[in-house]
Amino acid sequence: MTPLPTGRHGRPAAVRVEELFGASGLASALATTPAHDQLSEQIVPEWSHRDRLAPLAKYGINPTRQLLFYGPPGNGKTMTAKWLAREITASAQTARCVRIQCDQLVGHYMGDTARNVTQVLDWVESDPDARNAVVLWDEVDTIFPSRKSLSSSANGREITSAQATYWQRVDNWTNPNLFILATNRRDDLDPALLSRIECQIEFTPPTLDDAITVIDYWAELLHAHGGDVWGKQLRLLVKSDPRDPILSSFRELTQQIHRAARDHVLFFSDDPTP
Repeated sequence: MTPLPTGRHGRPAAVRVEELFGASGLASALATTPAHDQLSEQIVPEWSHRDRLAPLAKYGINPTRQLLFYGPPGNGKTMTAKWLAREITASAQTARCVRIQCDQLVGHYMGDTARNVTQVLDWVESDPDARNAVVLWDEVDTIFPSRKSLSSSANGREITSAQATYWQRVDNWTNPNLFILATNRRDDLDPALLSRIECQIEFTPPTLDDAITVIDYWAELLHAHGGDVWGKQLRLLVKSDPRDPILSSFRELTQQIHRAARDHVLFFSDDPTP
């Protein structure tokens, strides 16, 4: 049995730490979506003013500790975790998002997966970079599949042991971390996980109104770089064909906008310099 490798900063190999500066353009554009509305109304106030909730802690009442972000890929789960980290971090602190690739925690030998989960949680609990960070557990379905789907094989017992390890630690967690569990496959998750999650938020592909809001935001932001021209073209495109791939995900929509801006500056602008 081998421990999870560590990088040059002593972090487990499955962990990525991102320091966040400035605002995310797409996050600003999505400020009116139901997911962001729910987070802004409930989670941001709880964590931004958690000192006010401190008197309730002795009764076991704390800010929401765990969120589930679910939905098809490319619709803002990771971006929203980073946006949330910026929103709830005190001005004197550096906003950080710790991203854990759960598929890398699954080991090949008996005991490896539980040990890897423990190693990551030990690091999050003790490392200064992680103390006030939002912790994003990505592809959480790889370590929290429904136990009904697991056989009584060694692999099934391994996953069950890893799940128990996670709950034993997180149920008694005291550090100021907000845990976000993200998945594209909510229906495959274990009911015990779902029952413990205090807030579940679905991320869906953009509606027509969402797409126009995002296009309008970027067209205004990049007005000096042809936003009025390519913005009009993209609005006409999404209105004329709701089945166009541009509406398949927010990622695809954003990529199309970025492509339109680049093409305008490169091929249609008299002065492509800022």
